[in-house]
Amino acid sequence: MILTDWKSGTRGCYCSGISRLKHPCTVSSTSRTPNITYADAITICNYNAFKKSAVIESGWESLVPHLLPFLTTTSFPQNEVDVTSPDYENLTFPEWDSEELSTRWGHRIEDMLLECRWKQSFTCGPQDFEMTWTDFGPCFTFNGGDDRQPGGGESPYVANDSTSEEGLWLRLNLEQHEYIATPFDTAGFRILIHSRYDWATFVNPGIIQAAPGFTTIVPLTKRIINAKKYPYVTNCTDDGLKYFATYTPNTCLLECMADAVLEECGCYMAWMSGGDQEVCDFATAAACGFNALVGVNCTCNMPCTEEQYMTRVSHTATPAQYAIPKLSAKYNMTAEELRNNIVDLYVYIEDMRVTVIEHKEAYDFAKLTSDIGGELGLLLGASVLTVFEFLDYLAVYHLLGLTLLKNFCQRITGKRK
Repeated sequence: MILTDWKSGTRGCYCSGISRLKHPCTVSSTSRTPNITYADAITICNYNAFKKSAVIESGWESLVPHLLPFLTTTSFPQNEVDVTSPDYENLTFPEWDSEELSTRWGHRIEDMLLECRWKQSFTCGPQDFEMTWTDFGPCFTFNGGDDRQPGGGESPYVANDSTSEEGLWLRLNLEQHEYIATPFDTAGFRILIHSRYDWATFVNPGIIQAAPGFTTIVPLTKRIINAKKYPYVTNCTDDGLKYFATYTPNTCLLECMADAVLEECGCYMAWMSGGDQEVCDFATAAACGFNALVGVNCTCNMPCTEEQYMTRVSHTATPAQYAIPKLSAKYNMTAEELRNNIVDLYVYIEDMRVTVIEHKEAYDFAKLTSDIGGELGLLLGASVLTVFEFLDYLAVYHLLGLTLLKNFCQRITGKRK
C-alpha cells in the first residue's frame, strides 16, 4: 500500500514485465566510516493521549471516546464513521484546534521527563523536545528540526564515536494515574528513531515499545540504500513533493493522505502537512476528515537515497531494589508507583560504520564498450592472423612448386645425357 513492490537479493534484482530482460541490475553492499556524524531524531509518544484530570476538569469527558479515532489512528481507517448516529448527534465539539487540545489535555513533557542526559555529561531538559502531532496523537521529538526545511537548523546533538558514552539517556514518568480508556489497553511509550529529514509516522515498522519498570537499551547502526530510477524495478524518486523538502516514504504517504482530506474537506488533519491550507477543526475532522481516508490508496516509490536506522532492543529491570528508597524520596513516589511509571530509555550508536547498499546496472555502458572492444580486438586479431597464414601458405606452395620443378628439370637433363 505504501511502497512500490521491488525485489532484491545477492544475485541481483530485475525489472518486471517486458523490461525484466532488458534492464537487469545487481545489488552490492559495502561498509564505510562516514565523514559525517550521527544526528538522528527520537520521537516519544505516551500510549495515553489525554490526561484524565484535564479532561474531567474541562467537562468534555464524554467527548474523548469520539475524538480518539480521529486523533490517534495509526493506519488508514477501514470503515466510515456515521456521524449522524445517536452517539454523535448530541455532541458539541470545542472551538479550539488540535494544538490547543494537546496543551490543555495532553501529557506535558515537563511532567513526563524526570531526567535527561546527553553523552553522560550534558544535562538536557524539556526545552530540547518539541511537541509533534503524529498519527498516534501528540508526541515529543528530541533533536528534531529538518535543516532543509525553512526555519530548520543544524542539530546541536551529534554523536562522534560509537562508545556507549555517546548517547541519550532518559528517565520518563508514564503518569499512569492520568490514564483514561484507550483503544490499546496498554501502558508504556512508543519510540521511533528516524532521520531528522523524515516525518514521524507510526505506520513505520521500526517502532520500539518501552514498558514501565524496565530500562530499554537501543544500540543503533545505520545503513544507506542507493536505488535506481526507472526503468529499473526500484523506480526510485527523489523529488516531487509539495509540502516537504525531502522525499521519503513517510512524507510521500502523508502528502497523499493530506491531498485526499483536502480534496474532500478543504482542510487537513493535525498530524499531516498541507502547506498553507487550514488544519481541520474537531467538527470537520469528525464529520469529514476521518471518512475521507477510507479506501485511499497511496503508492509511494522508494527514495533514491534512503537512510535507515537499524536497532537492537534489550531490557533490564528498573529501579533496582536497593535504589527504591532513594528514588521514592527523590520523585515523591511509592515503590509501586515507581514500578508502574518509571521508564528508562538509553539510545546510543553501536557502530560508526555505515552499510551502503547500492543498486547498479548489471550491464552498464562501460561494460558494453569493453565487450565491443574485446570483440573487435578478437575479430581484428583473427583477420591479421589469417593474412599471415595465407602468405605462409603461398610461400610454402611456391617453394614446394619450385623444388618440384627443379627436381623435374634435373631428371630430364640427366636422361638426355
